[in-house]
Amino acid sequence: MLLEKKNTAGIDSISIVDTRDTAFDSFTIEGWEIDVLGMETVPKLVDAAGLCVCLQGDAEIALDGRSYHFKKGDLCVLLPHTILQISRKSKDFKGYTLAGTSEFVHNINIPSSTAIYLYIKENPCISLSRDEQQMLLSLCDMIKEKDMRKGHLFRYEITEMLLLTLCYEIVAIYQKGKPLERQSYSRKSTLFIRFQHLIASHYHTHRNVEFYAEQLFITPRYLSAITKDISGMTAAECIIRVVIINARLLLSTTKLTIQQISDQLNFPNPSFFSQYFKKNTGMTPKEFRDQY
Repeated sequence: MLLEKKNTAGIDSISIVDTRDTAFDSFTIEGWEIDVLGMETVPKLVDAAGLCVCLQGDAEIALDGRSYHFKKGDLCVLLPHTILQISRKSKDFKGYTLAGTSEFVHNINIPSSTAIYLYIKENPCISLSRDEQQMLLSLCDMIKEKDMRKGHLFRYEITEMLLLTLCYEIVAIYQKGKPLERQSYSRKSTLFIRFQHLIASHYHTHRNVEFYAEQLFITPRYLSAITKDISGMTAAECIIRVVIINARLLLSTTKLTIQQISDQLNFPNPSFFSQYFKKNTGMTPKEFRDQY
């Protein structure tokens, strides 16, 4: 699934499953809309990729726990498996958004992709010139237009090449004409990003550090040392954070029972889930849900 926008007045529904059906969609988020993507009450782990250009107004957002003031003329790039929360947006806020499935984005073969990924991951929000903004908006519209031609023989390939163009245009804006330093990121940084991706894919079935260390071909101790150095959290704390974020999301935005949420997150039973949740939040799932 890509993104699902709540059924709010003036908002079209978005539900993208198959990249061969529709790999991208574009839409506008406005300030008067309430909790558009379910991210204004609790953080959400987003399994999608996209960008948003602020056309007017401003907003306060948090990406992976870091706060940003998103204002008119700014570009925000959202990479797959980012924890996103919209803390506030002004009533006159208007943002043009292009969103695509993470599977489609991962299929793009970009030279030095690790450096590109890490650079943008560390700098998700930047200011655009008027020309840069217009260029990106035009390119986004073209991507959407070409991707909608379902009967075209080379639809997927054309969309893929346009996405590659968009990626390079964005990186060029970030670099402001400076050549990309292809070896500027350490192995530790690369392992940390891979660890984040693994958590996003397996948090509901694996909550032990050993599993992730094995997938990365390193020891649990070294994995925790890496995460502590980069994020200030141990590997176990990184895993717990994602589990709790998604548990909070299910409790606050769905009508699933505690039993169903416990099952969905692969806990042995609701009692174990409640103990885990209370240990890491200070309240039971029921107490948390009662706030909403």
